[in-house]
Amino acid sequence: MIGLVLAAGQGTRMGGPKALLAWGGAPLALAHAEALVAAGARAVGVVVRPDVAEALEALPRPAAVVLVRSTEPEASGAAGSLRAGLAAVACDAGELVAITPTDALPVSAVVMAALVAAATASGAAKPVYAGAGGHPVVVRASWLGAYRDGAPTLRDVLRARGDAVARVAVDDPRVTADLDTPAELARWLATRKL
Repeated sequence: MIGLVLAAGQGTRMGGPKALLAWGGAPLALAHAEALVAAGARAVGVVVRPDVAEALEALPRPAAVVLVRSTEPEASGAAGSLRAGLAAVACDAGELVAITPTDALPVSAVVMAALVAAATASGAAKPVYAGAGGHPVVVRASWLGAYRDGAPTLRDVLRARGDAVARVAVDDPRVTADLDTPAELARWLATRKL
């Protein structure tokens, strides 16, 4: 399995790059990467803007974590970040790719193991908590071939596969986190299990 952390956004509503938000003593983008490595990812690409990459380069991180400078225009959004990450971190067509946006929260090894098992059987899996879908998404690399030629959104890729995408019920509300504003970050920090 490889991991991709999509962290190249401006973070306008947050007041700065979400990749640099503090979470558990590390910038959020690196906290995601470390969780993916702990869950068994052999390599993790953290896709960030060049200025954020400079800030992260000085920090310790596992050897498996690669900082990917996004050269995609801002308008390409997450699809452009996914394309950049796939280009930078080589994987076989049958390998699984765990994809998470940086405005989600890092999930536990238990959740990742359930997603990997379901995606191994079906081709893709996403977590569901109390009926709401979340992140990360784990998908077979061959399903992401469209990103080489242009790009639909990941949501469109998964929607096109319909029932082949496993919806994995988990007992962890963090999979539904969407950190867009300082208030949302504060709410999750207040409820975080230490």
